[in-house]
Amino acid sequence: MIRVYIDRLLYEEVYYAAELCFSGDKSDFLTATQTLDEIKDKLTSSYWAKVRDGILIKYGSAVFWLSLPLVLGFYVFGESYKFYFMSLIGTCVGSWLSLAIRTKQLVFDDIRHHISEVTSPFIRCIFACVLSFVFLMLLKVGFVEIKLGSISSKDISANLEVALTLGIFFGFGEKYLISTINKKSNGMFNWK
Repeated sequence: MIRVYIDRLLYEEVYYAAELCFSGDKSDFLTATQTLDEIKDKLTSSYWAKVRDGILIKYGSAVFWLSLPLVLGFYVFGESYKFYFMSLIGTCVGSWLSLAIRTKQLVFDDIRHHISEVTSPFIRCIFACVLSFVFLMLLKVGFVEIKLGSISSKDISANLEVALTLGIFFGFGEKYLISTINKKSNGMFNWK
């Protein structure tokens, strides 16, 4: 009932702003523009929280369902593969955290972009995991090395906390990961 009332008020405001636009007076056009900006601010503040929560729940569900087989793989496969599964679980969690942080403070024009970003959250999660796996392979064979303080990417096989942390960083920086792998492959094969 309250939502219908709010929707009707917004509809009436847009209707009156449109009437002002077509009145023919220049000062009315400026007033209408200001009114439309105020309406956008109201919509952003009142509806964006609900939209964002829905996006995070949808993406979180995809992360959960994708992480279940990874957790199963962690317990089923031998010790030498556990770090892969732990890193991929971290990638799923990190990609969800990345989305949550990126969508915290959005302007009205960016909302559509982020809604379309999660139209297929399973695909996006799988994409982040595949990129993370490729990067893990590059780390494992020694093509790439990361060293932060006393922790090295060489410790990834021996220390599951390092594997999980690295996975979270991979998920958190999935956009950066794409460009890094692209640069490495272009440099290695001299592609233009």
